Amino acid sequence: MNMGRFTAEGREPLLAWWRGLERDKGGRAALRRCHTLAEVVLVPAYHELYQDLKQLPEVWWNRERLPAVAALVAMVGEFSHEIPPLPEQMARMIGDRKLVSELRFRRLLQCQEPEDLFQSLRRVVRLLDRRVNIPELAAGIHGWGDSIRKEWAYTYYKF
Repeated sequence: MNMGRFTAEGREPLLAWWRGLERDKGGRAALRRCHTLAEVVLVPAYHELYQDLKQLPEVWWNRERLPAVAALVAMVGEFSHEIPPLPEQMARMIGDRKLVSELRFRRLLQCQEPEDLFQSLRRVVRLLDRRVNIPELAAGIHGWGDSIRKEWAYTYYKF
């Protein structure tokens, strides 16, 4: 899957920050309780990530979308590079239905604003039992647009 512009230079600080949340349980909990991106920006744990990434060229992160990345990554309980891409996970069959219904998936793809994308992906991360490929998630949020939507649709409908 295309990692978008959230390349290795941005992934490593993000993963280090996520691992650090294991020691900062209060910061993780505060981020998980956020219901809006405006709330995320008020959490000190978010600013730790922002400080780490703002030293990199903005091509590796996006200030408008970084709060969504931080709050959603804070929700992740288990990470491995072997975890399939998000749309593949969403398409996984549970009995006779997909884990994420086609209707919910279409609504996700219709998101235009970072706030709407955040709200939709919060539900998806929960449906995936908080087991997500963090760089994939970050790349999808960071690069959200027509090319990511198409890529996700091709992957989702392949299964």
